[in-house]
Amino acid sequence: MPKPTIAIQIVNYKTKSFLEPLLTSIVKDISGSKVFAEISILDNDSGDDLSDLARRWKDRNVSVFMHDSNVGFGAGHNILARKTEAEYILLLNPDMVFIEPDTVSRLLQTMIETQATVVGPRLLWPKDRRNRELHLLELDQLEQQPWDHGRDDKRRYRIDSERCSVAWVSGAAFLIRRDAFEAISGFDEKFFLYYEEVDLCRRLRKQGKRIVYNPHIQILHYGSASANKISLYGFKSLLRLELKKLKR
Repeated sequence: MPKPTIAIQIVNYKTKSFLEPLLTSIVKDISGSKVFAEISILDNDSGDDLSDLARRWKDRNVSVFMHDSNVGFGAGHNILARKTEAEYILLLNPDMVFIEPDTVSRLLQTMIETQATVVGPRLLWPKDRRNRELHLLELDQLEQQPWDHGRDDKRRYRIDSERCSVAWVSGAAFLIRRDAFEAISGFDEKFFLYYEEVDLCRRLRKQGKRIVYNPHIQILHYGSASANKISLYGFKSLLRLELKKLKR
């Protein structure tokens, strides 16, 4: 079997119900395209039984891995990244659904055209945040998610309508060149959850790498399926981010 072009990575923690719609949308998106993708799911000791999902999707190049402890978002993706030889890695939260055709191909094309190291799309979520049946929603029921990208190292709400260079893009949908990810040893695993992508993009920018946001590519994001940013995780991660900035 040839080496995959892209490894699509998903870290699961009590989000099994979201995985089926996501996998369905990914397979539909890449079917018929020139993109050869492998899809890897890591369960972070969540208690979810993913054995039925692994059986159902094994013919679609989907692999499920189990970890014996909850190591967090960044460490989970580091584990999966060490299992692939693909040139590109696409990190996806479990609570995503592709809603436009050729999403993966267009993310890759953006990276090639702009010579970027990281590319992120525009993220949409429901105007009514109580509505979790996202696959049933129409575009007019959605709005841009805050914090899907930023022009500096703070999580400030921005709206950019054209493709542009930014400081960071959301880790919920995050395309990166694998060699660049490996060169900086992936995510800082002391970030258990949140702000790890801001830190990683900052480290890449210090090396002169380019981060690109493309709002013409849109992906649906359920939002906070595993945890809420207004939590102890968020405060601890923000504190670590600020302390690291002081040390540079």
